[in-house]
Amino acid sequence: MSSSGKFERRSLSTAVIGTVADAEDEPATALTPPLASVIDPDALDSLFKIGSHGQVEFSYLGYQITVDSAGNVTLDE
Repeated sequence: MSSSGKFERRSLSTAVIGTVADAEDEPATALTPPLASVIDPDALDSLFKIGSHGQVEFSYLGYQITVDSAGNVTLDE
């Protein structure tokens, strides 16, 4: 499964949580374990703030998550 969401005026961590919650058909508050158990949300949010380009990948709740400097969040099972 591949799902993609683009954040606008949301932090990257909020975009990731929202995208995963949508894929799981669960409220964001019901995701267990919390995102912070696998990646530092503050570090993720600040990763691309200085105009850098690239992407970061990590696993969370059975998904391989890719976040890029354009704010795209992609989930692959």
